[in-house]
Amino acid sequence: MYPQSDGDTLETGSMVNPTTGKYEKYEERWFDLDVEIIENEKKKIGWVMRTHDEGSESVRGMVVRVGQYVQGILKSGEKVAVERWVFDGEKKGWKSVATSGEGLHDVFPKLLAWYKDFEVNDVYHDDSVGDWKCVEAFEW
Repeated sequence: MYPQSDGDTLETGSMVNPTTGKYEKYEERWFDLDVEIIENEKKKIGWVMRTHDEGSESVRGMVVRVGQYVQGILKSGEKVAVERWVFDGEKKGWKSVATSGEGLHDVFPKLLAWYKDFEVNDVYHDDSVGDWKCVEAFEW
């Protein structure tokens, strides 16, 4: 990790490229975002939800919320889905801003609408995926 003159951070490293199967170098630039208190909440809220089912088609996933940002990944069998949501203050609701894959797009809106202030060990059940358990929760 290397601080940059514009305030960003440059991360460099190497890892296996899943497309080629070869070890390759990479660079990523990181920058800070302001976390906001969203409508009808008194503090900034964050939580981590996980799902894991060792059934015939293994399901694993994680959804993380930090303030007005939520991002998740879900693996079901060979399918992988990733999605990012941001709270839109003008429209007073969550909107999807990035998606890849399939299988998570129906789960996110239900998870976000069901309850926004999870506590550790809270469980949210989704018929298509199973149980999501809150493994971390924080506010500031």
